[in-house]
Amino acid sequence: MDKLLSNLTIDNTITSITNNSNDSDIVQFIKTLKIIIPTIRNNYNKNSNIYHGEKIHLTISGLIGVGKTTFVKKFSQIKDCKIFEESVENNPYLDKFYENPTRYAFETQIHFLSQRLLDYNNSIDIQLNEPVCIFDRHLIEDYVFAKTCFKQKYLTQLQFNTYKQLFDELINNIKKPDLFIFLKATPETCYERINKRKRISENGIKLEYLKTLAEAYDEFIEEYNGKFFIIILNWENFVEFDFIFNMLTSLLVSNKNVV
Repeated sequence: MDKLLSNLTIDNTITSITNNSNDSDIVQFIKTLKIIIPTIRNNYNKNSNIYHGEKIHLTISGLIGVGKTTFVKKFSQIKDCKIFEESVENNPYLDKFYENPTRYAFETQIHFLSQRLLDYNNSIDIQLNEPVCIFDRHLIEDYVFAKTCFKQKYLTQLQFNTYKQLFDELINNIKKPDLFIFLKATPETCYERINKRKRISENGIKLEYLKTLAEAYDEFIEEYNGKFFIIILNWENFVEFDFIFNMLTSLLVSNKNVV
């Protein structure tokens, strides 16, 4: 931990990998946040020519089935946080995609991209009062899924090029996340959790797809290393994490010292 903190500078990404889900790891996570959040506030929009007010954009991410939506929903009762949940249930192509991915991959990706763009635009609306926006996946990571579909041969080269041209145009004009928290678990663990929760829309998810998705996320994290703060949190085992949200919220909305 000391080495991790000593390497922290304003422009560097923090990658904090917790090896075990226990109290000491949670304390480490909080201590890391105590440095990251003030740094974000002190250097807000330093590298951007777009004004976004004083809002902090925090993203919770991970493989399908890792438990990120449960994590995000912990914030739903906090008045100073605006939650942008992933619109899985509202995607009319998703069930069809899992049944026939080659036929419906392009439509599925374009729909998710448009929904994430809508969420992002709503997050920077000057009418939005909440100072903290928390995303259940961010627009910037939509490309991870398109890349996975292409690797799995669900998208043709032409479809992928069309998607990427649109994505690149969008991503050049948006604010990147201030803090990206990646809940990490193996594809096998996530596959087991998917089967246990038995969502109809996920019946067609294959383990091989999750493995390819995990590789794409590894490449994403490597690509964006140093461009915004990233924390990788071991989520192989669920932990009782309730108390951490009070601490995190205090840091996000009021920058208090809570530990």
